[in-house]
Parts: sequence; C-alpha cells; structure tokens
Amino acid sequence: MMIVDREKIRGIFPDNSIQVKLNPNNPPTASNLTLTKWKVIMQVDGKKSLQQIIDELQLGEDESLSIFYELFEQEFIQIIPQKMQEAVYAEPDFFVNLENILINIIGPVAVYVINDVMWELNQAKDKFLVNDIPSLTESISREISDESKRVQFQKEMLRLIKTYEIC
Repeated sequence: MMIVDREKIRGIFPDNSIQVKLNPNNPPTASNLTLTKWKVIMQVDGKKSLQQIIDELQLGEDESLSIFYELFEQEFIQIIPQKMQEAVYAEPDFFVNLENILINIIGPVAVYVINDVMWELNQAKDKFLVNDIPSLTESISREISDESKRVQFQKEMLRLIKTYEIC
C-alpha cells in the first residue's frame, strides 16, 4: 500500500475529527478493495470520526489516513459537512507542559524531538488544533525507543490530555 503525502491528505481531511460516510452512488465491490480497506469501510457509518476509526482498527495514523485518502479519491466515501465551527487551538501552556513532561523522560533533547515532530506534521504551535493532540502524542511516542520511557510518556500525556478535557 502506498503512503500518501500528508500535505495532500490534510488538504482533504484537515484534522481527524472529520466524519465520513459511504457514497451511496459508488459502493465498493469485493474485487476493488484490499482487506485493510474493507476493514476501514466496515467502520464508516457516518457517525464516527476518522480518529475513532483509526483507534478502533489500531492501524498507524499515516497508513489509516492514506487509506481514507484513497477511498475518498476513488469516491467510495464522502465527507460529512461540518457545521461552521471556530477552530480550537491548543493553548501555549500545553506546549510548555508537553516539553516539561518529555524533558523529565528523555532529557534536554526533548525540545528538538517536539520541534522535529511538529515539522514532520507540518504544524505550528500557535495554530495547533486541540483535536490533533492525540496524533501529536502518538508521533512523539514513536520517537522514544525505550519501551518503558515510551509508556511513561504516554501515561503522562494521558493525564495532561484529561486536564485539558481533550477527547
């Protein structure tokens, strides 16, 4: 399976809170989808967000978003228009807390890890959507090679996310 450029994906799906539905005018057939794509299609109900489907299937975010992108391009799924909502951005103190957590776990290199991941995600701290914090956490986790430190980071981030009432 080809991983699609994140910039192209974010052009269609700006964040993982987007909901999709099956296209009633173009149903997929058994011959034109892989097993993994079928697993995604089976979760598309018009109510779940992309993030909920990603979490349920336990696929990597990049792989999942590539699948959503391909299904959209093949016109098997459609985006459900969202009500016009004002974007909710993460507060600057979120990044201060994130840095402190990561510094305590991996040391002073934490600042560089966060900046690298933000660059890879093509995101800026001042325009970072609250809905993208779980995917940021996942991306940073992948950068921590020590399993016990990774788990510690994930636990600390879960606590932080709960204090910001994200999810």
